[in-house]
Amino acid sequence: MKVVIKLFFHSYVSVLVLFFSLLTKFVGFETVAIRISQIPYKLGNKVRYAFYKKHLKSLGENVTFSFGCLVTNINTVIGSNVRFGPYNTVGLANLGDDIITAQHVHILSGSKQHSFEYRNAPIWKQTGTIQCIELKGDNWVGANVVIMANVGYGTVLGSGSVVVKNIPEMCIAAGNPCEKLKERP
Repeated sequence: MKVVIKLFFHSYVSVLVLFFSLLTKFVGFETVAIRISQIPYKLGNKVRYAFYKKHLKSLGENVTFSFGCLVTNINTVIGSNVRFGPYNTVGLANLGDDIITAQHVHILSGSKQHSFEYRNAPIWKQTGTIQCIELKGDNWVGANVVIMANVGYGTVLGSGSVVVKNIPEMCIAAGNPCEKLKERP
C-alpha cells in the first residue's frame, strides 16, 4: 500500500510541475514561482524542488525550499545540501553547497537593481544593474538578513544583518551594515 501511495504522490507532483511549467509560457517564471511558493506541506517542498530543478540554470541534490520561498531568476545556481527557510527570496545568485538560511532571508540581485538618477523620470522606468550574488558555501544565514554582496566560504551571518559589501571567508559577521566581528572557530 505504501508503494502505491508513493507512486501516486510522485505522479501528482509530476503533473503539477508539468502544469506549472506550461503556465510559465503564459504568465512568466516569476509569477508561477510566486504561486508554487504558497503550496503547503511536503507536497509544496516536492513541487518547488521539481519545478526549480527543471527551470533553474543548475540545482543540486537535497535542496529544501520551505513554504513561501521564492526564486525569481532562472539563471540562479544552487548547490547541494541547501535549506531555505520560510519566506526567503532569491534573485540572481550563485549559491554553493551546505547552506542553511533562517526565515525571511532576502538574497537580492545586488544593491543597484533600481536607479533613481533622473528626477524627471519615475524610478520604475529607470534602468538598474543586476549583479550575481555569491555565497561560497558552508554558510549559516540568520533570520531577516538582506544580502546584496558576496559572502565567503564558511561565514556565519547574524540575524538582522544587511550585507552591502563583500564578507570574507570563515568569519562571523553581523550588523547594519554587516561587518566581520571575528574569525570562526
